[in-house]
Amino acid sequence: MENLQKYEELKKSSTRIIAKSLGEMTLMEDYFFTAFMQNNHECMRATLRAFTQNEKIEVTSVRVQHVIKNGAEGRGVRYDSLIETKDGTVYEMEVENRPDKSLGLRLRYYGAMFNKEHLKKNEDYGKLPPYVNIVVMPKDAREKNKPLYFVRRTFVESQNEIGDDRAFFEDGEMIILVNALYKNLESYVGKVIHDFTTPSGEPKLIEEFSKAMENFLKTEEGRIKMAEDIVKYSSDLESLEKVVERAESTVKRYEETKRREAEMAKEISMLRKKLALAEKQLKSKGLAM
Repeated sequence: MENLQKYEELKKSSTRIIAKSLGEMTLMEDYFFTAFMQNNHECMRATLRAFTQNEKIEVTSVRVQHVIKNGAEGRGVRYDSLIETKDGTVYEMEVENRPDKSLGLRLRYYGAMFNKEHLKKNEDYGKLPPYVNIVVMPKDAREKNKPLYFVRRTFVESQNEIGDDRAFFEDGEMIILVNALYKNLESYVGKVIHDFTTPSGEPKLIEEFSKAMENFLKTEEGRIKMAEDIVKYSSDLESLEKVVERAESTVKRYEETKRREAEMAKEISMLRKKLALAEKQLKSKGLAM
């Protein structure tokens, strides 16, 4: 009860401090990713086309913070985003801002819960839609300097052999691991990764991202609305405290930078005045600098 009260109090007081820090946030922060991508079909389409290498993808719906419960005792799941596309495929996309040693097991469980929700009693298994997990990771999962790693079930000759990568077991599932460290800006996927990993206030390389970022950053009203959404999707006290802590640190750093810039500008102004006075004195004596 005490934590709930603290959470509600923090929700009321945190919006403006978060709004001030928005220009420093990146899409690698899950709460910002969620708030930014809600109903944002254009940016999600650009992202999916880059990360799947499929230029024909058309987004029909974007759901964020979608929860599937698992009874009174079972563990439920919360998806950062679930995206439905015109061809019937459903994509679950999330950003990882810290390494997760249990990522494989978690994705296995997420897939199981997704299947559970999408198949009703006595329905044929053929009703299950194709399902793809996309995880944008803060590291190169295979250390091969590739932007994307595709993971699927495959046939193997034995437990000790990897098998032929083309021999897919057609279960309709796939995992895509995105390497957020990838730096090649000559490729479309590299440009999307750049826009994910740079602060929202910095120039973007993808038109859809540039327009969307500008739309909320250019007005106080837009910043407040985005901050309110971030608060809404920070669903517990611990999550919201982390958001506020980072926002306060960002604002403090920004204000310190502005203070130093003001001091420097003042010093330059004083130097210019001294220089002007010195020039005037030299001219009065018939000398020139």
